[in-house]
Amino acid sequence: MRDLKVYIVVSQHFPASVGKLMVHAGHVISKMFFMAYQHDAIDLKRKIYRWYSSGQTKIILQIKNLDKLIALMNDISNNNDILTFIQRDAGAYEVPMGTTLMFCTEPITKEQATYTGLKKLRLYKYTTKLNIKKKQIRKIINKWWETYEEEYRDLIEYREINKEKKFVDEVLK
Repeated sequence: MRDLKVYIVVSQHFPASVGKLMVHAGHVISKMFFMAYQHDAIDLKRKIYRWYSSGQTKIILQIKNLDKLIALMNDISNNNDILTFIQRDAGAYEVPMGTTLMFCTEPITKEQATYTGLKKLRLYKYTTKLNIKKKQIRKIINKWWETYEEEYRDLIEYREINKEKKFVDEVLK
């Protein structure tokens, strides 16, 4: 029975690679486990066990900026009595130290997600800052090909001639 889900909310205020976000998603889930066992939180341990043994469903959502992320996290934890776990970057790669990238909830039901406002958010979709359309990409490739086609064909012909020459040299030895 997959009635419990962990919701991870990612802020899009700071561009980070997919790898960076995946690592942080792992960190924030680990933090939830660590806090449950460090503080001997029996109810949380039970929820985590139920969630873990029912497939560990995770829903990753996106939010536009850091202020909205913090406000939602505070609202969920303060007004709905649901634990949240925040993840900040250590600053080793890509983003400055202390940058808040995401938070996750303890395992909660679909109903809890609905009344906390999580269900209003969109599923996370990775986008890059280089949103080049297919037509633009085709234009770039065609322009490159027009510019370098002759040189490229000459290079291929040169390589083929060299291969034939090496083959003939080896046979004649």
